[in-house]
Amino acid sequence: MSELNGQVDKLRELQVHRKNVVRTINGIVNRCRAFTRRAIGFQGDFDAKTRKAINKRAEAVVKRIFTGKPPRKGDEAIARGVAGFVGVLHKQSIVPLTAHRKQLEKQMEELAETLPVWPWWESIRGLGALGLAKIVGEAGDLNLYDNPAKLWKRMGVATPESYDDVTKDGKPCRKIPRERRSELFTIGDSLIKGNRDGDYRTLYLEHKAKQAERPEVKTKMHAHKRAQRYMEKRLLRNLWRAWTRDGGQAKGDPQPVTAPVPS
Repeated sequence: MSELNGQVDKLRELQVHRKNVVRTINGIVNRCRAFTRRAIGFQGDFDAKTRKAINKRAEAVVKRIFTGKPPRKGDEAIARGVAGFVGVLHKQSIVPLTAHRKQLEKQMEELAETLPVWPWWESIRGLGALGLAKIVGEAGDLNLYDNPAKLWKRMGVATPESYDDVTKDGKPCRKIPRERRSELFTIGDSLIKGNRDGDYRTLYLEHKAKQAERPEVKTKMHAHKRAQRYMEKRLLRNLWRAWTRDGGQAKGDPQPVTAPVPS
């Protein structure tokens, strides 16, 4: 178990490092867009439709500077005005940080492939080593979770009320771990889009159809999100079972993907 602990500790450190890099890149990109919006003439009291249009235009200008493409017709003057600031940040900050992120992710993938549970994870189409690395980086050793429900809560897919809390001022709030939820959502999205005939996508489609029939589900997007969350919980449960078996706890084989799980 000491070797496993070492692998898990390394993955957790790498994930913290990776997330800081990602936050920094996103912050720089947002700063570039904000600078460009100002050059376009953005004002906080504009109506929502105008703000949305300016945001979209600024995003396009910045993206074309990043990729070296000429600006769209009508955006030439704006692009010239912001190119120095945006171009320098891209070349001197975003490019090297993105390369560093890729190096970190490569290390994470290599470590994930050494975990006892890797053969089970690898057998599922639509999943890659980085997804496993992210979950372990966020959750740590899955042997420390008494049951899948505790892992669900850690990763942000437990029942919403389970995250009810109070602020320092005593006001009620809901502390959902949004970054961990986002990481899991990305993995679930890859299962839906990259696993056309897989068990997990089939499970998602079946549950989506059931959700669409429920009176409280008003839109297709609502049904989609509920079904994806259901599928992600199933994945976590099966991962926990595979981990506790292959990680030395011998709690039994993972159950088939079709076994029921609370929604």
